[in-house]
Amino acid sequence: MTLNRIADGALLGSFGYLTFVSWKTGHIVPISITILCWAWAFHQYVWLPARQRQIQPLVNKAQAARDVGNAKEAVKLYKQAIAQQPKNPGLYVESGQVKLAEKAYGAALTDFKQASRLTPNNPGIHLMTTAAHCGLKDYQKALTLNNEIINANPSGPQAFMGYLGRGTVFIYLRKFDRALGDFLQADRLKPNFFLTQCCLAEAFCYIGEFGKGLASAERAVDLMPSLGTPYLWRGWAKYGLDRYEEGLKDCNTAIQQDPKFGKSYEIRGLVHQAMGQLEPALKDLERALELYQKEGLEQFEAEVMEPLTEVRQALGQDLTDTE
Repeated sequence: MTLNRIADGALLGSFGYLTFVSWKTGHIVPISITILCWAWAFHQYVWLPARQRQIQPLVNKAQAARDVGNAKEAVKLYKQAIAQQPKNPGLYVESGQVKLAEKAYGAALTDFKQASRLTPNNPGIHLMTTAAHCGLKDYQKALTLNNEIINANPSGPQAFMGYLGRGTVFIYLRKFDRALGDFLQADRLKPNFFLTQCCLAEAFCYIGEFGKGLASAERAVDLMPSLGTPYLWRGWAKYGLDRYEEGLKDCNTAIQQDPKFGKSYEIRGLVHQAMGQLEPALKDLERALELYQKEGLEQFEAEVMEPLTEVRQALGQDLTDTE
């Protein structure tokens, strides 16, 4: 029996004892308290689970549609589920993630803001909100949002979210040293948090400190082995350390988890290039460029152009025919 079940049993047992006392005394106060307690228990253990069972088929269908790339159907199904449970923050998060992946940044931002209102101070939701602002290229608004959180109490628990968010904006702005500084500050406030380790790994790799990047990526993989992003940063770090076979394996894992993330193809393309596998490198780098262009991320397009040009030239391609 889990601790939660033991606690639930103790709580319901207390309600039972309170019912016995109120029945014996017949006093209005214990009777009123008993009625309120059992009303709460009904809501918690009967009504809410019934509501969850009601929307679960919709959520399952939405997740299945998302997994096969049918974003339009997934969004429609999440909308139906939200209509039935408008105070369920998880539904807004999942809906927003689908929209974020499809680059519908404004719609994603609306979902994330609603989820944040329902569960304030959630660092994951805050980072997704920041990413949506950056997708809209509203970098100044994203910076202002995170500066306000930090300035309110630079050493407080909420500042942790601000440092993570502001560091993410600095990554978009190519200010990698400043991003690293913010991520390190976030790590000091809340050590060994999954999202922080991912951010640290990315920033370390950008500035060429691949050993430190690998250490952070390893911690992220240990904390959340089912997600693809930490494998990408670990693959990048291993590429930087000339451990190409291992890096390739990690990049494959990352792409399998999220086939629409341009950075994964960029790093795998670099690994293929370093291994002399020019055709796969060309395919990956062109795919990375295509995704960056689709997202309107000119700053990331620029970083992939140099290795892409090198691979095309090594293959003897006429660049005027492939641009």
